[in-house]
Amino acid sequence: MASRLYTAFGQGKGSLTTSLQAFSFSRCGRPDLEDGDKIILPSELFRAVSRLRLPLPFLFKLSKGTKPAHAMPTRTGKAPPPFEQYCGVMEFSADKGKCFLPKWMLRNLRTREGGSIVLTSQRGVKKGQWAKLQPHTMAFVDLAAAVGPREVLEVAFRNYSALSVGETLKVSVAGESFLIDVIETVQAPAGLVMLLSELEHLVLVPVLRLGPLQGRSSRLCRQALR
Repeated sequence: MASRLYTAFGQGKGSLTTSLQAFSFSRCGRPDLEDGDKIILPSELFRAVSRLRLPLPFLFKLSKGTKPAHAMPTRTGKAPPPFEQYCGVMEFSADKGKCFLPKWMLRNLRTREGGSIVLTSQRGVKKGQWAKLQPHTMAFVDLAAAVGPREVLEVAFRNYSALSVGETLKVSVAGESFLIDVIETVQAPAGLVMLLSELEHLVLVPVLRLGPLQGRSSRLCRQALR
């Protein structure tokens, strides 16, 4: 619908990169946006994306603006690369130089309230075929067993537009909140999945720290979204 209303969007060839001060939604009175990957950007950026004619729906990559003073080394002794978070846009209404994100997204970026992030526009991202997800607790698996995996996953991810490997998402189903890790995606560049509505499968895998699952929950945990 939006593409028909704004036919010029997507025809430009430029890109947008800018630094912003990031805050959680609680700072702007919008905690209702915590469940999802849409963020609030400053109004002046809408003029920028309009001028550049970026493709719809808007998709951006976020990364931490400054190098952390003490990066946690891996087993190889090398510091891990900066985490890159992908997101959509809810609206352009923040004050100049500021943006508002879900708290879980700030944690993924290892950024505190008011920290600096770099926002970069994305274009030409291909859709993924399927994604493998791992809930933090058995409660989500039990809910999928009781209600049905397809129904639970459709509700849980209705506010998400993209997935990237390594991120931990917050979803809400039946009044309960859950944390879910994205551990693998297939047929997507750099581990990115574009537009969840176009995915063929979403797969739940066992909660490893609780050991092997058994019985009906084990079967449902591996069942794809068909």
